[in-house]
Amino acid sequence: MIAKAKAISHGINDLRYITGESKHKKHPEKIYRVLDNLLPSEPDAMGIWNSMQLTLSQHRQIKNSVIRIELSPSPEHTRFFDIEDWQKLWQDFAEEFDKQMITGKDGKVRSCPTNLAGSKYSVWLHTESKGEVPHLHAAVCRLDENGNINNDHNIHLRAQRAAEQVAKKRGWTTAAQIRNHNIPQVNKDCMEVLRAMPLWSWDEYKNALAQKGYTVHERKDKKGTLRGYALVKGNTKYKASELGIGKKPDDLETSCDMGKTAPSVNDCH
Repeated sequence: MIAKAKAISHGINDLRYITGESKHKKHPEKIYRVLDNLLPSEPDAMGIWNSMQLTLSQHRQIKNSVIRIELSPSPEHTRFFDIEDWQKLWQDFAEEFDKQMITGKDGKVRSCPTNLAGSKYSVWLHTESKGEVPHLHAAVCRLDENGNINNDHNIHLRAQRAAEQVAKKRGWTTAAQIRNHNIPQVNKDCMEVLRAMPLWSWDEYKNALAQKGYTVHERKDKKGTLRGYALVKGNTKYKASELGIGKKPDDLETSCDMGKTAPSVNDCH
């Protein structure tokens, strides 16, 4: 199971999307309300937004006033879920989300616990995606009902860790386990592409990986020089620094000279 979270400024657009009211949603009939928290009875997107605005207007102004959360369990784990099961899954996730306290390497707190339980939110089940893999979308007000801000520092880590904890408690395969299991195959795919290239070309390398089903995310510096990359396949992301495990030093040239030799998947990170 994986989870994503981000504080956003366009809350009303997100609410229209997750409720199926957006014109971009072709099958709103495949979107279901799971539960609302501290909201009027079954409001539409504008009703949810107005209720959140009422809370926000009573306190200080926040630019990114809504937390967008996506929760995606593996389909084999939710095959027989009903709405009550989805409600319980969200509640378990929200509880773990609120527990997280993010600290830095120096031991200092970087992100205090949140209070989703005391905040207005709406959660919806989407089954209209490719393959009809069911997943949850939620919109949460950044201010809880006591006027406290839900911290968004490292919020993506908070979501990932909460999802990992829920998966472990339920005995599900975690995202980390899936990634670790897949890394040897990702390594193999990268090596096959590199060895098939007579001359190094970053564009050809990306295109060949795309043909194998990967999306390549580049990391460039301010001058536009490539400094690293990550591969994405499905819902799983693999950083270049995670790959190349167990490779012998002479398996590939280790130069990062993009114009001459094909670099190892461990290079340039």
